[in-house]
Amino acid sequence: MGRTKNSIYGEPLIQGLKDQDKGSRVAAIKALGSLAYLPSINQLIEFTGLNNSVEERLSATISLGNMDDKSLIETLKNLLNDEEPNIRWDAAIALAKLGDTSGSEIIDNLLDRKYYNQFTEVDAEEEVQAILVAIQASNKIPSEKFVTNLLKLATLDHNMNIRDNAIKVLNKTYNRKI
Repeated sequence: MGRTKNSIYGEPLIQGLKDQDKGSRVAAIKALGSLAYLPSINQLIEFTGLNNSVEERLSATISLGNMDDKSLIETLKNLLNDEEPNIRWDAAIALAKLGDTSGSEIIDNLLDRKYYNQFTEVDAEEEVQAILVAIQASNKIPSEKFVTNLLKLATLDHNMNIRDNAIKVLNKTYNRKI
């Protein structure tokens, strides 16, 4: 339903948030985020609470990040301190998409391959995806603090997609020709 981008599914998905099955709730949370269904914001915020599962909290964080609603900035800032790294990461990305720099330190960490060494559960594919998302986030909230890691990625990274994206951001956003 979320992939259709048709808001007609918004209310049935909100009802899906009450499902007894956690997997169904998570699917509804993700679909509401895909729809960017603004009437679901308050219900999604409830799923970011510590009394919910990590999957629900993470899905709600990502979904709120898709809403493009600056009223969510304070909620997302609070999630920067979550015990779960993925939630902190996605809150920082969501804030950057809203033009807020509160998560810039986290984004800078995500631009550093060495940072991922402490997360053995993050596989190589997830690491690449996280770095690519962080590169795009760094483009939304330009800061000189990102340049060092972007230069490393642009010149030394073994993944050509990461190198290419880092080069493009450095050229366009930071006026650095690589």
